[in-house]
Amino acid sequence: MAFQIDIRKIGYAITHEPFNIIKLFNIYRYEEFFETMESHSVKYMLSYLLVIGLFTLVGYYLNISEYAASTCGSSDALKSALMYYLTFVFVPIITGYCLHLFSRGLVGREVSKEEGVSLVGYIVTPILISGIFRILSNAPQKTVPGMLSFLPLLMFLHYACMAYSIYLLYAAIRVRYGFEKSLPAFMFLMIIVFIASMIIISLSRTIFWFPDYCF
Repeated sequence: MAFQIDIRKIGYAITHEPFNIIKLFNIYRYEEFFETMESHSVKYMLSYLLVIGLFTLVGYYLNISEYAASTCGSSDALKSALMYYLTFVFVPIITGYCLHLFSRGLVGREVSKEEGVSLVGYIVTPILISGIFRILSNAPQKTVPGMLSFLPLLMFLHYACMAYSIYLLYAAIRVRYGFEKSLPAFMFLMIIVFIASMIIISLSRTIFWFPDYCF
């Protein structure tokens, strides 16, 4: 079967997703976003994550190749960056499927796979976009003179966005499925995230083998 590109979906993504991303980063509007969130196909969300994830791929690759503690070749740096990229892209897909499969027990109603994958996919957006901050996060001070000497602190922003995405997972469950179901469902999905991450990282290390100092 030939791969087909739906031009209408591309147009929708270009005109709607930037505004969705702004809402996700707005602490006063993220609840509104999750209340009215439109569910998309798994294929659409995978494409969305692959595109948004390019920020992380570029950020991690340039960080590892240029500023790794030990010398790390361009090829090994790319392999390491691909490992993080694939992890951040496919863990949300797996987690969304698990929300769909166990939705009755978790939130008390049926959650379609489209809704589950869309929900978790949007939640990881801050992580994927903030991955670009790693480009100069470990750069020596002499590399970024003058006012740009604050750039090594950009790693903090990346970790802050990770923490924010974790909070969004809890908040999204609370907004869409109710407060009583939020904590158990959140804990279950966090366990899924951890297990899926370990599996993908292990498989990636096996397939793309690269030295530990490029990790």
